[in-house]
Amino acid sequence: MNPKRFLLVIGFLASAAASASAEEPKTPASPAPASPAPAPTKSRVQAAPAQAPLLRSVKAFNATLDGLDGDTKTISFTSDDGKSYTVPVEMPGSPEAQERAFALAAALKPGDKIVVFCKVNQKEEPTAATALRLTDPNAPSRFR
Repeated sequence: MNPKRFLLVIGFLASAAASASAEEPKTPASPAPASPAPAPTKSRVQAAPAQAPLLRSVKAFNATLDGLDGDTKTISFTSDDGKSYTVPVEMPGSPEAQERAFALAAALKPGDKIVVFCKVNQKEEPTAATALRLTDPNAPSRFR
């Protein structure tokens, strides 16, 4: 017999035995008083509540770097659709990630093609830059 079929048969027999032992013997009990039936309503099906549209909290912007300001910790960029943005930069928490962010900032220059990951509001406008990548194929691989 095929081992898989054998295990299937054993599993079936074990589940049947477990369900048979779980059944309790039925004894005649006094009948429960009948409860009044609920009054019929026009419709028991209720309409589902309207759901709000799914909002993204992070959006990637393909852009050209306009500048970085270390004093105010902001980044200025122009997205591919022509809109210019200046948003604050959120620094990562770990020291290793901060070192990598500072190394990337040193390697960037205005005019570089980048992808900026930003937190966005309900209008999908960036409110804070959380990550950034260079898209230039000649850029160091650790920044792509």
